[in-house]
Amino acid sequence: MFDLDPILWLQSWSSAALTAVMNGISLLGYTRAFVAFAVVIAFAFRQRAAIALLVLVGLNGAFTDIAKTAAATPRPDWAHQQVQSLSLWAERVRERNPDTPTQTEDSYGFPSGHVSGATTFFVAAALLFRWRRKGWTFAVAGIVLMAFSRMYLGRHFLADVVGGVVVGLATARGRRG
Repeated sequence: MFDLDPILWLQSWSSAALTAVMNGISLLGYTRAFVAFAVVIAFAFRQRAAIALLVLVGLNGAFTDIAKTAAATPRPDWAHQQVQSLSLWAERVRERNPDTPTQTEDSYGFPSGHVSGATTFFVAAALLFRWRRKGWTFAVAGIVLMAFSRMYLGRHFLADVVGGVVVGLATARGRRG
């Protein structure tokens, strides 16, 4: 699951347009983005459910950072020269400090914080707002797109994104108490 083949296969399809789309998807996967979405939902829809969603997104960020520090596994684009670093933001972090990353989210790969955040956000939203079939299809598509974007950009192994799904599901499941 920490194999380079899935990443290299995804990157074999690289183009400027696809890389731009994948960076855009990835940009939406930061915890700050999910917090912003939850705040908008709180004002636009049901405040109580949106506050629960906001709390779960925050908890997921903490759980993911703890898991990253505990596992301390390298990212594929930093550990293997065969993998292209297609993420715009990873390059900026590397330019600031080429020897060591400065933040937890930039230093370790397992689990994927973007994927755990997407999983928590979409699954918790689907449960809290009682989404029907189309909503669940949208949720699964969002999680899968985030996972592919993170692997395509060279930031995560398959195991990292699967770990992100597991952490996200565990966090979203925690809403039932």
